[in-house]
Amino acid sequence: MTRRTLVVTFTVVLVVIGAAVVFLLRGSGEVTDAATSSSTTAPPSTSVPPPLTKEQATAIAANLTSGSEERLRQAIAISPQQALDPAVAGQLASISSMEFDIATFRVEGDGTARMTARTNGSAAAVWTVALVAVDGQWRISWTEAAP
Repeated sequence: MTRRTLVVTFTVVLVVIGAAVVFLLRGSGEVTDAATSSSTTAPPSTSVPPPLTKEQATAIAANLTSGSEERLRQAIAISPQQALDPAVAGQLASISSMEFDIATFRVEGDGTARMTARTNGSAAAVWTVALVAVDGQWRISWTEAAP
């Protein structure tokens, strides 16, 4: 796989994930002002999962490149109701190897974290990967090619 194909694949994934995150943050489109709302709801959980382990990172990479939409959804922060282009799972499955660099894992303090990833071995592309805590698990929220 060429570097151009990898860049295009990750760009497509980035757009899909970005749309999903926007969808998750906006919810159903009904935005209310908390100060004027008469209903009371519990605030969202602010607990941040512990740092990502090598085993968890390996599982995320395996799910991301599995070719299965169900497993892909376990790796990325996307609403179950959000449509996912079926071609995305196939494109990600064409990545021959993916490894997350756990030594670069840094929690940002707001329920997010960042780290780097390398794809396709020695002729690798390096990526910045942002993760978000979803139900106590780290999931990919966006990626970008590292400079």
